[in-house]
Amino acid sequence: MNAYRVVSRDSKYGTNTVQSLITPMTVSSSLPLQQDDVHSLLRERIDLHAQLSDAMQIQRKLSGPRVLRCGDLQFAREVFAARFLSGDFTTFSQDGSKVLAVLGDIAGKGVAAGMWFTHLAGLLQSYRRPDFNPTRIASEINRHLCYLRPVAPFVTAFVAQIDCDLGAITYCNAGHFPPILLRQNGQADLLGTGGPLLGALEGAEFQSGQVS
Repeated sequence: MNAYRVVSRDSKYGTNTVQSLITPMTVSSSLPLQQDDVHSLLRERIDLHAQLSDAMQIQRKLSGPRVLRCGDLQFAREVFAARFLSGDFTTFSQDGSKVLAVLGDIAGKGVAAGMWFTHLAGLLQSYRRPDFNPTRIASEINRHLCYLRPVAPFVTAFVAQIDCDLGAITYCNAGHFPPILLRQNGQADLLGTGGPLLGALEGAEFQSGQVS
């Protein structure tokens, strides 16, 4: 390590004044890690990678089938996570001739968003009852997330119940980008009826839309 003294000439008193003392550290390479330390770090990285991969598979499993047939209708979904777990989600569940489809986005990314998806998937399973329509499902999830504030994230969601026998869709759009219904004649309808994003406004009111 070398030391340098910076000296300036004081013109008024004719004396030398020490302005600063600079002692730069000589750049030296770090001591090499022991072989056991390297192996330990590699094992931890492999374990973490395996745990994230398992979490990704759980997220996929909780989302329901990737392809679902009900009557004359076919449903398909796919989500590609940027890094293992995704804040975006789609779920399908079937009850007789009716399919509950939910697509949405959880604020945030990575592990935290993936953990909240697991929580939401459980809520959707518990609300999948004959007396629960998309509007009530959105209201209940909103009430639950508002109760957990400020820990709970904001969530946008499009909740749709499809009657596969009648071809009727009842939906509630809770702050999500409006899905597009593309008809055979080329007409495009935006499905935007609903309410605000979930977890933002306690007591928020939601409306339902219907299309064929």
